Amino acid sequence: MIRHVVNAVMRPFIELWLHQSVNSWERSPSPVDSPTVHGAGVDAVRMLLSGSGIAAGYGTVTHDLALAGQLARRLAVLSGRAVDIEIRVSTTMTAQDCAAELASLALDRFDAIVLVVGTVEAFELKSTESWRRDIAELLEIVRGQSAAGAEIFVVSMPMIGSATLFPDAFNSLVQYQSRQFTAITAELVADDPHSSVIRLDDFETLRSTGTASAERWASLAAPPISEVLRRPSEVRHETQVVDETERQLSLDALAILDSEPGEAFDLITSIARDLFDVPMAAITFIDNTRQWTKSAVGFIGSVIPRQEAFCNVTIEESRHFVIEDTRDDARFADGPHVTGPGGVKFYAGYPIEAPDGHRIGALCVMDDSPRGFSDAEAALLRNLALRVQELLWVGARP
Repeated sequence: MIRHVVNAVMRPFIELWLHQSVNSWERSPSPVDSPTVHGAGVDAVRMLLSGSGIAAGYGTVTHDLALAGQLARRLAVLSGRAVDIEIRVSTTMTAQDCAAELASLALDRFDAIVLVVGTVEAFELKSTESWRRDIAELLEIVRGQSAAGAEIFVVSMPMIGSATLFPDAFNSLVQYQSRQFTAITAELVADDPHSSVIRLDDFETLRSTGTASAERWASLAAPPISEVLRRPSEVRHETQVVDETERQLSLDALAILDSEPGEAFDLITSIARDLFDVPMAAITFIDNTRQWTKSAVGFIGSVIPRQEAFCNVTIEESRHFVIEDTRDDARFADGPHVTGPGGVKFYAGYPIEAPDGHRIGALCVMDDSPRGFSDAEAALLRNLALRVQELLWVGARP
């Protein structure tokens, strides 16, 4: 009872500091770029980062330098796999806000979900009863909509400590709430083998926000997350028929079809051709019944029937697609693009996605002779495909 009274008295003073102090993170810049980051490699782990506080990237102007980017790169090194992180964050996002945000997403696309929640509620000195209710609702939504076996990580709010510019008079109150919230969350996930709390209780918050702080958070959060991701995967993404109407809407929204050639796209195809030492490379998009070529080197780009296109198969999966000798593949061996003069005997493609996750096209390299394709080459092809996505997503947001 005394605690509730003290919190009620102190809450307006904390809120005043947050809104007016020059040291408040609410006055710091935050990222304005595309809400996706990537860690290099192959066989990407697809993750969602959602929440507030440090997850929102305050103190930086790009997610690549914020927590998401730092975490993606560290996880890629520690897990030995590529990492794709989609970001749904806000500096004011509560657990309740997070639940509303994620309720409308297709969470079954992700292998892991990282939640950084509780910061706003701790500084608002919300009651433990309301936190239990809100975090339980959030976990229920995430568990109910995620793929079977997907990992859920809730990152605890670290102790603030005297190193922060947050006034000492408020520290003990907020720290107490944070400890209570973490204990409640740990209790709620205790019986779920695919949910865990990442504790950062020993973290001494840096005076600065921005990149330095994000690096420190990522260095502490990445090891326990990667330890789980290195285990044999139990994630089962249900096989679903792609909603072609929705996929087509995503493609149309980018206004790329039948557009004029672009130097930036041509530069990527030229780099791909030279990098892989192949005679042909292309950026293609899969329209309703056709494959349309945005950029091509080594051959004249054309419109071909969708059912004849290698890239139509590439967009069926979220990883690279390779045919080292097309003459051995029954789907294409007798096709005109294989048997004709200078026919394609080798193909490697990586899917290009719209901001909402629909696979709409591919970056591909081709050879008129069969050849092998290594994991290192697959990682390079992926990196170039991601550059194509960046070009497409300029001005676009999920």
